[in-house]
Amino acid sequence: MKINKVEAMVLTCQLDKPIMDATYTLPHRSAVLVKIATDEGISGIGEAAYFGGPPMITKMIIEKELADYIIGEDPLNIERLWEKMYQRSIKHGRKGAIIASMSGIDVALWDIKAKVAGMPLYRLLGGGHEKIRAYASAGFYAEGKGLKELAEEMASYVKEGFTAVKMKIGRLSQAEDVARVAAVRKAIGPNIDLLVDGNNAYTAYEAIKIARKMEEYDIFWFEEPVPAEDIEGSARVAAAIDTPLAAGENEFTRYGFRDLIINQALDSAQPDTTWCGGITEARKIAAMASAWNIT
Repeated sequence: MKINKVEAMVLTCQLDKPIMDATYTLPHRSAVLVKIATDEGISGIGEAAYFGGPPMITKMIIEKELADYIIGEDPLNIERLWEKMYQRSIKHGRKGAIIASMSGIDVALWDIKAKVAGMPLYRLLGGGHEKIRAYASAGFYAEGKGLKELAEEMASYVKEGFTAVKMKIGRLSQAEDVARVAAVRKAIGPNIDLLVDGNNAYTAYEAIKIARKMEEYDIFWFEEPVPAEDIEGSARVAAAIDTPLAAGENEFTRYGFRDLIINQALDSAQPDTTWCGGITEARKIAAMASAWNIT
């Protein structure tokens, strides 16, 4: 079996009203899907992150650079193809758009491998669970969205069956954001887990201060309170607060997570398969986390 075509497709949904987190304004939601075809008629689908720039850039990297490294290769040699893409692009890659683009290809290759094996991918990877608990990732800022509207939104996810919800903080003053957290906790009740996401908006001092203010609302985790580059700051926050610190969505490859882990800069690791390097890297990150007793 050989790879004979690599295609990236950009899907975009324009939002009626822009939504915002602590640092970004999002007028639309997009996705870059990757399709890899083989000469035996088996194809795989993956997704590559585009965050931080136009999705067309990710499409161009996939089709105009990375595709050349893997066309004609055996799609089942996933480790070899990952290293080939990584080493060929290392001068301008290592993080960012190149790794995100590689991630989409990697996920598509695993899709092919699962189809060849004739089983769902989760089972091919080991299949530890038949079900996985999900949380509703929402609670964005938006024009005209006050405490009442935010509380109603988050309560609606509980009605849909979610037992955990996540909301954004970091865009307003600490007093205003704590008020938002209080309103959501009141709306969802005491038995639903509440996660908060700072989207890298704080200094370590600011993050510690607001984390302590939020403690009475029983926060499940405080996600990415400081910039991804500030590993020392993340470690300071993790050591100073009782709430677990989650991080890694904006990190890349096992090398980035190695530094987070050895510096005790997180309690929960969050590799995103669409940009950490795909399933190939996520497995290695998960193994490292397990060795350090990190969820």
